[in-house]
Amino acid sequence: MATQSQQSQIDKVLDVDVIDIKQLIATLLDKKKTILITTAVFFIIAALYCSFRVPTYDANILLNSDLNSSGASLSSVIGGELPSILGGDQAAAKAQTEISLIQSRSVLEPVVKSLHLDVIAEPDYFPIIGKGLAHRYDAENYANEYASPFAWLSSFAWGGESIEIGQFEVSTPLKAKEFTLVNLGQGRYQLYGPQGDKLGVGAVGKPFAKEINSFTRVYLLVNSLKSPVGVKFRLKELHMMDALQVISSKLSVSLTDKNTPLINLGYTGYSPEKTAEILDAIADQAVRQDVYRKSEQAAKTLAFLKQRIPSVQQSVYQAEKALNDYRSQSGNISLDAETKLMMQSVTDLESKIYDLKVQKAQLLQQFTERSVQVEEVNTSIVALTVQLKSLNIRLKNLPQADQVAVNLIRNAKVQNTIYTNLMQKVQQFELLKAGTVGDLSVIDYANIPYKISNKPTLLIIILVTFIGFFLSMIYVFIRKALFQGIEDPDVIESRHGLSVLGTLLTSPAQQQQVKDFQKNKVMQLKLLSELDPMDMTVEALRSLRTNLTFELAAAKNNIINISGPCPNVGKTFVSVNLAHVLSETGQRVLVIDGDLRRGSMHDYFGLSREHGLIDVLEGKLTLEHAVHRTHIDNLDMMPTGALIVKHAELLMGNKLGEVLEQLSSNYDAVIIDTAPILAITDASLVAQYAGTNIVVFADTMHDDKEIELTINRFEKAGVKLAGFIFNNMQMATTTLSNKYKYAYRYEARKN
Repeated sequence: MATQSQQSQIDKVLDVDVIDIKQLIATLLDKKKTILITTAVFFIIAALYCSFRVPTYDANILLNSDLNSSGASLSSVIGGELPSILGGDQAAAKAQTEISLIQSRSVLEPVVKSLHLDVIAEPDYFPIIGKGLAHRYDAENYANEYASPFAWLSSFAWGGESIEIGQFEVSTPLKAKEFTLVNLGQGRYQLYGPQGDKLGVGAVGKPFAKEINSFTRVYLLVNSLKSPVGVKFRLKELHMMDALQVISSKLSVSLTDKNTPLINLGYTGYSPEKTAEILDAIADQAVRQDVYRKSEQAAKTLAFLKQRIPSVQQSVYQAEKALNDYRSQSGNISLDAETKLMMQSVTDLESKIYDLKVQKAQLLQQFTERSVQVEEVNTSIVALTVQLKSLNIRLKNLPQADQVAVNLIRNAKVQNTIYTNLMQKVQQFELLKAGTVGDLSVIDYANIPYKISNKPTLLIIILVTFIGFFLSMIYVFIRKALFQGIEDPDVIESRHGLSVLGTLLTSPAQQQQVKDFQKNKVMQLKLLSELDPMDMTVEALRSLRTNLTFELAAAKNNIINISGPCPNVGKTFVSVNLAHVLSETGQRVLVIDGDLRRGSMHDYFGLSREHGLIDVLEGKLTLEHAVHRTHIDNLDMMPTGALIVKHAELLMGNKLGEVLEQLSSNYDAVIIDTAPILAITDASLVAQYAGTNIVVFADTMHDDKEIELTINRFEKAGVKLAGFIFNNMQMATTTLSNKYKYAYRYEARKN
């Protein structure tokens, strides 16, 4: 039994999941029109973008960051190669350093200045599509020099226009501000300031200078200007940081492989020639900057070594003097072979230690004490120092006289060796400084690109269309989650205890005639059975008629009050068409327009608003003159009458009850279309005289709170609702939906 219970619970869970998925699919299918329209809009936008986008071009350069050039030479000259420093991943690390230097201001800023990349000078294109059209015209090389503009858009550039700026400088307050240049023809132009103020007329090839005030000035030199007369150009000088940011965003620097020193430079631009020119300039400046840094490093090292010469010379002099003085006092110094060998070893070790200390001092100018390079030098110094201490211990075992002699001879040799090595390094660095070669070199310069680098058109269209499709689905789900009124009449019946008297489907014929009437294409609205007698909504109205028969039989009178919670639920449509189907049975029916503020029932019968209910209540008109015959047999109609402001006061008197009682005795059924009950109190006043009160709810227009408030409003007026009509229900587009779908056209067979 436990197993069956568990299986039953699992089946319920699975069933709920299936229902949820079905509802999601049904929601999408119900809103497929919205989804398709949104997707189509995104498709059109993507297609237009691809049609009018400006083509871009990519240029590339290959650089070599060679560790075996000057960088290694410096280490060698300072104090010997350090294989552990230069091996392993050092090539890639050095290349990464070069990448950072290439992207630095020291490389990019000179390029910006030399090529005037901080100056933006281009024709004024028509928004969105103009630049793409102009580039397409230039690319296709039309026979005409310039594209023919539209007469009323002649100030825009449409293709073939160009401007070359030799120099454009503005004061700091005017940087990043846009100036306008208008071609006046014959080599002249008019320059306008950022505020549209005229700055003056200039000539091509001649400097133009304007001092606006004591703080701002403008200097402009136009080398060439090609365009029809009247075409505008936009000029702007960027702040250097903004210009560098623009260049950096278009520049890509990367290693071809992490284990190689090869660096790939890429640049993206709109002009093939300009793109290659900028990239070549960046590469050349990077090489020059690298050489400059190496030369500066060699100069610093040379200066450092030259600072050591005086102190080393003094040490040599003192060591030799001490040795000579000892010889003068003691005579010839005689040492055995073993002692001489130990002394030579000590001399060599002290010389190496000194060289390593010099190398460390030089490395500390570039690296920190904890860097790998300095740590390896320290390790070598420690190892040699241990060996030196061992030899010094052995020397201390010699006789006292031999110890003194050995120390003096050793010191003299060490100082001479240090001095000789130092002078050799000075000579080598002088040669190195004179012929410095950087680590960076250009392998291949940029070719002028001819292929467009924009992303493929088909890919963009597919991607954007998919995004549109996806966003439209998200919109449908969010809209349904945030506000989706009740779309199932059974939900209202179960939650609020109201009976469903009828469900009316949306009528396409009715929707179309309302649109035509609003556009004055038709002068009168028709009843639905006149438009299409076999419309499913007409059949639903006849079913409603049947249900009302039982309600009327138990009601206190034959007056039917039809209202709704808010406007646009279709209560007038329901009232007139229900009256029509009731009259078809031979009953005499009167339909009254009780919406004294916005009533429009008269439009269905080709009548005017005058001579109606308001006039009767005011005593200006008798019932006989207020009731109008319609073109439908057994159906009469009473309009609102002339609209007034204080219509609620009319309904509160006894006059309304007397009028309705008299009309009730003259007709088999009296239907009153009243105003929305949540908007004004008219409906609750009229409802007190009606034997049958019906409220109209529209599909997806109301939530539970609004429905509950509507019911409470009637209850406070002491009125009990007979039920509700669910109007404008959408036909389900799929069998997955829980909406009403069992509706058919059942026409008579033709002979």
